[in-house]
Amino acid sequence: AFDAFNNQSGAIVVIEIKTGNILALYSSPGFDPNLLSGKIIKPFIWNQYSKSILNPLYNKAISSSFYPCSTFKVIPAMAGLFYKKITPKTEFLCEGCLSFGKETKCCWNRHGHGWVNLRKSLKESCDIYYYLLSQKLGIDKLTTFAKLFNIGRLSGIDLPSEDKGILPTPQWFKMNYPGKRITSGYVMNLAIGQGDLR
Repeated sequence: AFDAFNNQSGAIVVIEIKTGNILALYSSPGFDPNLLSGKIIKPFIWNQYSKSILNPLYNKAISSSFYPCSTFKVIPAMAGLFYKKITPKTEFLCEGCLSFGKETKCCWNRHGHGWVNLRKSLKESCDIYYYLLSQKLGIDKLTTFAKLFNIGRLSGIDLPSEDKGILPTPQWFKMNYPGKRITSGYVMNLAIGQGDLR
């Protein structure tokens, strides 16, 4: 993890998929605790750490929340199967962009993936497949299923200052965007691990 970052800012969490055990938590850049352990901390040391735009004093592995992006796509995929909105053979056409109402949303592959089934959607990370699947699921089914994976909850590990992230359920949306309507585009963003999802 240390070698991968080369002193850039970010975090790595490595999980053993069969057990859920955490193998590594790494926040970059780090800091030398010896320089902060005395009764008096030298002002230039404190300024170097506390004013750095890379936030070395902040444990990004547990105290930051990030968009899950395409790693989240397995959840709407499983929700689609569970709620019988799709089968593994269900295909959606990806032409690169999708127009609905006055909006247009595009796949990362602007040339399109053609006809995409579930396996291909995960292998090639096709955004259009998940935009269309999100319309079959809706926000209720999508977020209800995501709760089964503890999205937006604390890990249960004794970690001080852990950020639980956000699962924007309809109730969360109502509290944070009073008077606004949940649009198709909003649900599409959630299905690809973006929007307010953390």
